[in-house]
Formats: sequence, C-alpha cells, structure tokens
Amino acid sequence: TSWLDGWSQALAKINFLHTGYDAGRLLDYHLVTDEDIANRNSYALKIASTVDPVEKLR
Repeated sequence: TSWLDGWSQALAKINFLHTGYDAGRLLDYHLVTDEDIANRNSYALKIASTVDPVEKLR
C-alpha cells in the first residue's frame, strides 16, 4: 500500500503544478481480502453488485 500512497502523492503534486489546486491524495483504493469476500464484508459486497460492480484491473 505504501507504493500506492506514494503514487497518489506524486499524482497530486503533478496536478498541483498544472492546476494550482491541492486536491490531496488522488487515488482512492480499498484492499479486499479473501476473508472479506467469504464473509461478504466491506467493499467485498461491491464485487457482485448489479448497480456499481468492481472492474478487473488490466
């Protein structure tokens, strides 16, 4: 997760240099474990959602 945090901060810095607007962190991510999926907890519920399902990263 530290890599994603660093990338988010880098994107925010680039955005600030281009726009002058400090948006804070730009990436919003949630790590879902196998246990979360089995227990249908938290963001694991979105995996099979018909309204707003997750998308596979390529």
